[in-house]
Amino acid sequence: MIDANRALQPLDEAARPIGLLQTYESSTELASALEDTNAAVQRTLRSLLWFDRGAPDDLRMAALSPTELASDRLIPTLRQRDLISLQLAGSIHDLDQAARRADQGQARASDADLALRVV
Repeated sequence: MIDANRALQPLDEAARPIGLLQTYESSTELASALEDTNAAVQRTLRSLLWFDRGAPDDLRMAALSPTELASDRLIPTLRQRDLISLQLAGSIHDLDQAARRADQGQARASDADLALRVV
């Protein structure tokens, strides 16, 4: 059984940047909110896998390390364990791309909408 409250804690801790997705006043503020929200989503996904007591120990141990379980392997692993839907997996991938664009100064208003849907 997964402790959902603890798995979602990174999103709770990111309340400020998540709130900025609705109230940003500049493209710089939007970019920062996107990047911080994406980081919180990634931490949440890793926590979700770590709290999956039915997962093999080596997978649970690797879950919290981006070097041991790269993000391109994290999403398929969560899907295989039926911890996220196919639709959410696609949206998470899109959010990751949006955060990369934001890092390059190319954030879009629609990226904020996407991030809020993922959260």
